[in-house]
Amino acid sequence: TKKSTPETNATVTTSTESNPAPATVSNPDVKKVNESLVNVSNPSEERKVNESHTEMNIKLPTSVDNSSTTTVSGGTNSSENGTNTGRRLLEDNNSKGSQEGNDKEDVPVATAENDQALDENADSSFELFRDTDELADEYNYDYDDYVDDAMWGDEEWTEEQHEKIEDYVNVDSHILSTPVIADIDNDGVSEMIIAVSYFFDHEYYDNPEHLKELGGIDIGKYVAGAIVVFNLDTKQVKWTTDLDLSTDNASFRAYIYSSPTVVDLDGDGNLDILVGTSFGLFYVLDHHGKIREKFPLEMAEIQGAVVAADINDDGKIELVTTDTHGNVAAWTAEGKGIWEQHLKSLVTQGPSIGDVDGDGHSDVVVPTLSGNIYVLSGKDGSKVRPYPYRTHGRVMNQVLLVDLTKRGEKSKGLTIVTTSFDGYLYLIDGPTSCADVVDIGETSYSMVLADNVDGGDDLDLIVTTMNGNVFCFSTPAPHHPLKAWRSINQGRNNVAIRYNRAGIYVTHPSRAFRDEEGRNFWVEIEIVDEYRFPSGSQAPYNVTTTLLVPGNYQGERRIKQSQIFARRGKYRIKLPTVGVRTTGTVLVEMVDKNGLYFSDEFSLTFHMYYYKLLKWLLVLPMLGMFGVLVILRPQEAMPLPSFSRNTDL
Repeated sequence: TKKSTPETNATVTTSTESNPAPATVSNPDVKKVNESLVNVSNPSEERKVNESHTEMNIKLPTSVDNSSTTTVSGGTNSSENGTNTGRRLLEDNNSKGSQEGNDKEDVPVATAENDQALDENADSSFELFRDTDELADEYNYDYDDYVDDAMWGDEEWTEEQHEKIEDYVNVDSHILSTPVIADIDNDGVSEMIIAVSYFFDHEYYDNPEHLKELGGIDIGKYVAGAIVVFNLDTKQVKWTTDLDLSTDNASFRAYIYSSPTVVDLDGDGNLDILVGTSFGLFYVLDHHGKIREKFPLEMAEIQGAVVAADINDDGKIELVTTDTHGNVAAWTAEGKGIWEQHLKSLVTQGPSIGDVDGDGHSDVVVPTLSGNIYVLSGKDGSKVRPYPYRTHGRVMNQVLLVDLTKRGEKSKGLTIVTTSFDGYLYLIDGPTSCADVVDIGETSYSMVLADNVDGGDDLDLIVTTMNGNVFCFSTPAPHHPLKAWRSINQGRNNVAIRYNRAGIYVTHPSRAFRDEEGRNFWVEIEIVDEYRFPSGSQAPYNVTTTLLVPGNYQGERRIKQSQIFARRGKYRIKLPTVGVRTTGTVLVEMVDKNGLYFSDEFSLTFHMYYYKLLKWLLVLPMLGMFGVLVILRPQEAMPLPSFSRNTDL
């Protein structure tokens, strides 16, 4: 006899209103999970709320094999996830053909599976995510010399009061990644896009007093994820889209660990939102929060951010995702698989994009927890030799790609810069994979950054460590604005090298420190676009120049100009000065035809040295009078007139 598997039926509703929509779960204890409280005492009010929602039905398992059936946009996908590490993608052409009577020829199935066993070092890296009482020595730090206990007094926090409504559970919201700020609907108002994870914190609810507020429910049964968009002008929720729903003991849980990526995939001028979830699904949402056709796509647990870049030099945007089973997959903007590669290690960070070996073609650089750094061809995903490069510790951060060619030398490729848990900073030459190492004696989870820090003309590397130290290393490479890598995402969606590739920057004469006193001043910019045949130019270039003025200025604090350029090259932009003694920042932003964002900025002052003019206003009149007296002095000595009546004198 075949036993039926008990299932948990969940209905996740997507709302286009300002209030998050309820997610309902039926089980023997509680029937519904609600992200926001809904008044069910009034049936008419409940009917109005439900009519404004579009439902997405998700069936979640309670069995140990974590089998699931997901219904999205009218299609059904089934996946079995027990001891098998592979998961099928939603786009299964063979299954579709069989449903139509097998009247079409077989088409290869798009998959992102990895049935191969992980190597020993990669398998040991999973100890980070297992429940172990003792960690390795490399994780045991003595912070007593660095930490003042008084600094942590504000860590005491309390969840909001949970309102008790029949058949509903109010699940706590948590933000596990950095939000993104962008104008996604091109209305002139910026929005903040937040990936929200809903769950009950076990450490917090270990306190019986806190657990009592929930009324005895099983806190491990409720995990969900959603994208929430805030309007930064009205400070209100613009819309919320619910993504996944799971339990905390499932093989794939509905957390969202990575920041969303925003990019224009269809050229309509609005930004799409890309996000991967720990449930193993890769979503693309439009600017209204609607999930695009053919999405989500299915992989294993996705912890790194989704990368949007032109990886095969065809002038179009491709999407790259990685998961914890060592899968790296490239997709078109429409969700069609381009290539996939299986790496025998856990991948927790998104890749970096650049021409590493200097052969004229873009590469995808992927760090792993086994210590291997892979370089994959952006065209077909094949491994570029002589990589992978092996460090002697885990690589927990996204790698930096930078051109460290010395002044006067010809550039031959990029340098891969990263830290490893063996305590070294690695500078790996791209074409040869030979490395220079710096013993910093500490571990780091953060990406190495590059910029000019000390005001010179060289490029500096900034390294931060787990012990709270910040290192700045000088390099012999000359600084250039397009070499700078100031954050994980350069701007809001760019993880590709910009130097000698694409970008915008303020030329050196314009960015030099200066004090403006006239009515207007000029800024010279240069648009760089070195895309190769057959992709051609990425024009038109939408350039926005903004003068940011601090609060002591009573006028408009954001003086903005927008222009569209059809060709690359140098341009001069005229900006007005402000009439008060203050400082300012000029921000230059560019968006190309694919929606990729580039920016540069510099600071200047206004009327800071007016006292120099005042000095001359005081001195020049005195000098002028002295000159007049010298020029008009008497030529011959003459007696002074006398007014005395005594003529005998």
